[in-house]
Amino acid sequence: MSQKIVVKELMGERCSQRLSPNGFRDGRFLRDVILYELQRNDSLEVDLNGIVVMTPSFADEAFGKLLYDYSSDQLTKQLKFIIGTAEPHIVNRINSAVSNRSAIIEAEKQKKQGNHFSKESVTS
Repeated sequence: MSQKIVVKELMGERCSQRLSPNGFRDGRFLRDVILYELQRNDSLEVDLNGIVVMTPSFADEAFGKLLYDYSSDQLTKQLKFIIGTAEPHIVNRINSAVSNRSAIIEAEKQKKQGNHFSKESVTS
């Protein structure tokens, strides 16, 4: 089963806050909606029609951080974007956010692996 989220209906045409005090119309809210729908549906269409502004922090919070719950391959298979009348920079902003977050997650993994030294291996 497939579901569709119309971002403009949820967020308005300007997607600019990573987090807001009331949690409404921010990147975390959109990410939570996406995660909820992905758990319930085989695929999800994210309709970006009419979006004129999307800040890097919003894109990271809404889309980049999805990589903590789904692999890049899973997201590619399950998420479909409808660009329509969205401003051209929106797609680049989302792609950059996902790419940057992927690099952050990889660095976090490397750091965790590097912190597993025993006392003996450090003093030897």
